[in-house]
Amino acid sequence: NTKMNSITLTSGGIATLLANGRITPTLQINNIRLTKNGEKYIVLLSDGVHLATSLTHISFNQWIVEERMKIGSIISVKQYSLIETQGQKLIFVKDIDVIRLNSQMIGQPVVLTAPKQSINTRMSGSATLNNQAGISSHERNINSNAQTVPYGGGSNYNQRDGSTYGSSMPRHGQIGSNVSTSSNVYGAVQPIITESRYTLINELNPYQNRWTIKARITNKTDIKKWTNQKGEGLLASIDLLDESGEIRGTFFNEAVDRFYDILQVGKVYSFSGGKIKPANKKFTSLKHDYEVTFNSDCEIIVLEDDKKIKTASFEFTDIADLPKCQPNDMVDVIGILKSYSDVASITTKFNKEVERRNVTLVDDSGAEVGITLWGSHAKCFSEEDLDKHPVIGFKSIRVTDFNNCSLNTVVSTKVIFEPDAAQTTKLLSWWASQGKNQSFVSMTASMAGTAGGRGDMYDPFQRVTLDTIKMNNLGFGDKPDYVKAKVHIAYIKYDSDKDPWYTACPLEGCN
Repeated sequence: NTKMNSITLTSGGIATLLANGRITPTLQINNIRLTKNGEKYIVLLSDGVHLATSLTHISFNQWIVEERMKIGSIISVKQYSLIETQGQKLIFVKDIDVIRLNSQMIGQPVVLTAPKQSINTRMSGSATLNNQAGISSHERNINSNAQTVPYGGGSNYNQRDGSTYGSSMPRHGQIGSNVSTSSNVYGAVQPIITESRYTLINELNPYQNRWTIKARITNKTDIKKWTNQKGEGLLASIDLLDESGEIRGTFFNEAVDRFYDILQVGKVYSFSGGKIKPANKKFTSLKHDYEVTFNSDCEIIVLEDDKKIKTASFEFTDIADLPKCQPNDMVDVIGILKSYSDVASITTKFNKEVERRNVTLVDDSGAEVGITLWGSHAKCFSEEDLDKHPVIGFKSIRVTDFNNCSLNTVVSTKVIFEPDAAQTTKLLSWWASQGKNQSFVSMTASMAGTAGGRGDMYDPFQRVTLDTIKMNNLGFGDKPDYVKAKVHIAYIKYDSDKDPWYTACPLEGCN
């Protein structure tokens, strides 16, 4: 180990990182520079003998600007992954601890040249402490046996895992002429990818050029039409889950036409060829920092079911804790359906009837909350089921400050009747023994407080947010939509030719 003032750098730390070693090395920052686009930082790491190039997560940009980490700093790399760009291995640093901010440079390190090979293997996401330096024989075997996965198709396809959807796939599931119908292969073909070759979802980041994930589709939204200054089109999203985590995938226009009807919730697929970008947290509760945009040239393969991948993943928030959330936060909640209203309709600017239903959800935290179900969510359960006070789970539902605190479904919300989760059994037992007879603290104002069954929970002219008005295109139909809103005036247009006010009449009794 290389020492300086009682600080010990991990011997062989750079080589071990580049070989995917599972360690938490102590390294020194040798240099820092901004990328050409000015959005990210390239950090040169040293173990005192060798150097390696790394990219830091965008969350560390402020650290560098504020000099909470800088050239000479001694750091512990806690979480990382490997990426490859133009044949060069890079270390993508996700989490670090700064051990010493200021330190003299240790040793005279030189760049360690790594073999140019694909690293589209399963990569270590959360590095764990390993006191042995260097590369283990197991790691050497993994790297020596690594093969480059061809992208865009190949001729040696072994039909074992399932069906391929790719860049030359016929529209709407027509079987390609280059394969037999019995194999159920669609479009371009490619070699089978072994388990160790898949990239874990929690390792995906924008710096990777080539990757393939294996994941289960846990949710698929309806197709939505979008319109803006650039034009109009279609979009749809899916939630993808593997044993490491979840990520959101979105399809636009031609990709919607090509893949939407083929992709099925609950099935396992491999995906490659999408563009990774920062996640828009306004539309998802998934914890991943990034999301994937799939274009019509991506490759999707149907695989055999993998029991290691769960059918769903939740991070439930207690109803009593919802006021701690910020407006527009996306959360997962679960509870007993206490009451519900009839389905009502609202006309959109496209002259389309959008349906809405209000429900009250309670849980064993002693709280209840009002939820508005929009569109298809409003009719996803029969009234016969709702009358039984079932357990209902909501994944990726939006928090609003309407009536103090309430929830709204969005296109990506998944509503699950008695989900396969430990909380379901717990809530059913609690409701039967005491919940159905107890009083609840309402997180939502203006609720009617019905004990069960039907009940309109809100005033006829309920207060809505501007976001709700925009989201549901209120005011664009043939008939007016009436709402109640509390707003602040942010801007008054002033025209010198026409004042935005008028002079009051000075005569007594004149209004």
